[in-house]
Amino acid sequence: MSGGPERVPKFEDIAIALVLAATKLRLDLEQLEYITAKIDLSPMGTAIAVAEMRRNIDLIAHAHAFFKDNAPAEQEIRTVAARKRNGRWPFNLMAAAG
Repeated sequence: MSGGPERVPKFEDIAIALVLAATKLRLDLEQLEYITAKIDLSPMGTAIAVAEMRRNIDLIAHAHAFFKDNAPAEQEIRTVAARKRNGRWPFNLMAAAG
């Protein structure tokens, strides 16, 4: 680590990372299902883990879609979020409305 400021990833980079994470999770799920079948483990023994993995795959897919779809508006989204974080949000809305 250089000790310098940390680079904030772009929405496009986040979307790519989410695709990779979902792929890894799908492979883990397939491996778990393969091992379960291979050793003849009761599906009840892995049902919770499988359900959680499938749920996480769906959540990652939604997050990926969000970042991919909003990449063109990233700068505006970050600007609005920064204003809200800095406490200038209500005043900016009133000025824009007035």
